[in-house]
Amino acid sequence: MRDAIRGPPCLARDFFSTVSMMAQLAGDSVYGQPSVYDLAFSIDARREMQMLEHAFERFTIGNVRRVFEPACGTGRLMYRLAKRGYQVAGNDLSPEMVHYCNARLARHGFSRAARVEDMTDFRLARPVDAMFNLLSSFRHLPNDAAALRHLNGVSQSLRPGGIYLLGMQLTAESEGTPLAESWSARRGHMAVITYLRTAWLDLQQRQESCEIKQEVYTPSGIRHIRDTQVFRTYMHQQVLDLLAGIPELQIVGAYDPRSNEPCLVDVQPETQDIVYVLQRVMDKKT
Repeated sequence: MRDAIRGPPCLARDFFSTVSMMAQLAGDSVYGQPSVYDLAFSIDARREMQMLEHAFERFTIGNVRRVFEPACGTGRLMYRLAKRGYQVAGNDLSPEMVHYCNARLARHGFSRAARVEDMTDFRLARPVDAMFNLLSSFRHLPNDAAALRHLNGVSQSLRPGGIYLLGMQLTAESEGTPLAESWSARRGHMAVITYLRTAWLDLQQRQESCEIKQEVYTPSGIRHIRDTQVFRTYMHQQVLDLLAGIPELQIVGAYDPRSNEPCLVDVQPETQDIVYVLQRVMDKKT
């Protein structure tokens, strides 16, 4: 059973102002703790699945059977898609994440379809019908060159008429309030409270540093994880400018990922959370 409760930003501020800790501090990256990561970042899996399948039906030309997730992490959606009959595969830089993903696929009777690989340097032996990356992993790519390498790999790995759902948190044009949020999740004998906030934001260098802190509760005690991740910032126009370099991919729609039901939206100057739907253009008939 899982519970998920989003807390007000003040909870995150209170946590970050705490000087003393009563439990052991684990300085590992959040990406090195697959079971904790999977629990914390699966709280929206139900509505993410609904959004994916809605997009598959609405925007893909032809049927969707083969799906690929770059930067798949623990494969939190891959195994759910596999259980619904899709052929899934993915890649990730973290060996720990890939091992966790493959082990779960195997437990559910599916092939170990994830591999350790860079999302900016991959090619698929056979094009897929759809791809997705929903948790802003794209923003880890530090510059336009890396982002374009990734998108070029996507365009070469999607069949014509296929789609790529790309999720990210945009920077509002008004340079709004920096991110500060917290949420909790529980599964079995483990509970996790995650606190996430913007440590600093540099729009000239297009960098945002985010601090992530997690309290992990198990029968054996409490453990703390602390990490800092640097993301590249994007405004909507910067996304459009980037995609101009990959004419094979065109934006055909956008979803509000926080909506309880699949909800298509127009991107506004103040939009922050968004999932773009990119379609691989159809080949011209000769």
